[in-house]
Amino acid sequence: MKVSSLLSVSLLVCISLAAHSQSIYNCLSVKSCSANNGSSACNIDFRWNQCDGSEGSSTPTCPIFLSCEDLCSCSCMSNGWAMDYYDNCTGSFRQISKECSGSCP
Repeated sequence: MKVSSLLSVSLLVCISLAAHSQSIYNCLSVKSCSANNGSSACNIDFRWNQCDGSEGSSTPTCPIFLSCEDLCSCSCMSNGWAMDYYDNCTGSFRQISKECSGSCP
């Protein structure tokens, strides 16, 4: 095996990202999203139009568990939001994301 191939495989193993994505229940369309990133924490203000015409909202914050998360980064996507962080308890990078399905139950 070539050294460059071995280094590529090692890099992929070391930089693994555990992702956790969920759909936002009862989300017809995204209304607004703003992400605020600080030096050690971040938060998201996410609002959506629900199927019954009312507004839904969510304000996730990182760190979630003060003893584990580090290097938090929050972002808005076209149909949802994402929160990336380094988990000190497991020694891995993680991502939590929520997406608006655009359909009603």
